[in-house]
Parts: sequence; C-alpha cells; structure tokens
Amino acid sequence: MAQTLSSLLGRLLLALIFILSGISKIGNYESTVSHMSAAGMPAAPFFLYAAVLIELGCGLSLASGFRARLGALILFAFMIPVTYIFHFKAAFTSGLNVASQEQVVSVLKNLAIMGGLLLVYGNGAGKLTIGKDA
Repeated sequence: MAQTLSSLLGRLLLALIFILSGISKIGNYESTVSHMSAAGMPAAPFFLYAAVLIELGCGLSLASGFRARLGALILFAFMIPVTYIFHFKAAFTSGLNVASQEQVVSVLKNLAIMGGLLLVYGNGAGKLTIGKDA
C-alpha cells in the first residue's frame, strides 16, 4: 500500500510543476515570449506553444498515469535544453565559475526533477493510474 500511494503522490508532485508552469505561460504570454527571446531563443512564440503543449500534455500524463512512462521521457528530454538555456548559461561563467548562486540552485532543482522523471520512466506509474501506462 505504501508503494502504491507513494507512486501516486510522487507522480502528482512531479506533474504539478509542469501543469502550473504550462498554465502560467498561457496567462503570461507576452512576458514569456520576451523572456525566451532575451535568453536567445529563436522563434520564441513557436517554442512557447511547444513548451505549453509538452508541459500540459505530459504533466497530465504523469498526474493520471496514462502513458506516464512516455510523458516522463518526453519531459526529461524537454528539460535538457530548458535547463541549459535558461539556467546553466546564467549560472556559470565561461570558466565554469559561479555567476549566480540562484541559477545554480535552479540547475540542481531541475536535475533532481529529471531524476524523478527517470524513476517514473524506469519503474512505471504504479498501480493507481487511469488507463494504460506505457
């Protein structure tokens, strides 16, 4: 029972950050496009739509357990460029000296989230799911 509940709670907590982030991007469209452009993202509006689709779609996949492994894998891959573009480059100088402690913490948080996503990918969604976990 503990494994079943912890799998569900873990998936819900992982999903929460992606679902809320996707909703926030929709509500703050202009400022998000500006932030993405300032970080050097080409075609920021296109990538914003893609990010919202990934965050909401895969976040809901994690929360429900439906195709949670696939959702976790897509989110893991999504977080690689996101972490690099928006946090790693701001965290370190070209000599890998710390430029922003706050951004270093964001890099480490993202790596921890990525670890949780790999756990879902490797172990599945658990027993409390809606539909098939694949």
